[in-house]
Amino acid sequence: MQISTKDLWRRWIGTKPAFWPAAMALALAFFAGGCSGTKPQPDPAREPVQMLLPRLTEVVTGPAAGLLTNLDGFHGQFTISFGAPGENQWMTTGELYERDGKLCFEPVFKKSKRKDVDAGAFSLIWDAAAKSGYVLSDGLQGFAPVAAVEAGAGESNNVAGWRVERANHLNGLATRIESLDELRPFTLTLSDIKPGLPSPNLFVAPDGFTRYESEGALLGELLARQRTVMGMGRKQDGELGPYNSEPSLERPRGSAGSGY
Repeated sequence: MQISTKDLWRRWIGTKPAFWPAAMALALAFFAGGCSGTKPQPDPAREPVQMLLPRLTEVVTGPAAGLLTNLDGFHGQFTISFGAPGENQWMTTGELYERDGKLCFEPVFKKSKRKDVDAGAFSLIWDAAAKSGYVLSDGLQGFAPVAAVEAGAGESNNVAGWRVERANHLNGLATRIESLDELRPFTLTLSDIKPGLPSPNLFVAPDGFTRYESEGALLGELLARQRTVMGMGRKQDGELGPYNSEPSLERPRGSAGSGY
């Protein structure tokens, strides 16, 4: 007489009831182990643009911008790293344009592996003389005003706090600026500099773009949209939390603040 596997299982369970809880526990542990191996869903708040754009804005809206306007009209590549040399650093690269004392940075942030959280392109426009400018987001079709950073207590607006390398053949344009501020160290370098007047359209906010109150509000809206696309929705707001600029990224206003 043949006995099926199912019958053998039933007989084993029936004759060894003491093993049933252990078998169930083993099965549950196996299932839980498989679930725990699933990679957690990434949070766009930790994407490079959310981390680095405020830091880049702080540098551009600070006194260092005045060192980048000696040569009236040029286009080049820039690289900026945040953190002291030899330490773990965040870095971004991009295009830089200058005309009539106005700067246009077009940073390229590392993209997420998930296409649905791509933040899109950004521009940072700064008028060194007027000490005002904008952050633009192509993805949101929006912009937000930015203003000059005031030097904190014990800080200086001159080059004493920096190590600067200049190009004499480019009218003394700074090609490397290294901040010696222990709280907010950064190194900005320029390369492949080509003199010439860029289009004036690069330095104005496009018509039809939505105005946001601040850079933080713009990044907060971007974050909300990315989370919606990723299906995080309101149910997970308690877990992930709303977007807030990290304390280390808020620009100092009249007093020395925490660094990067």
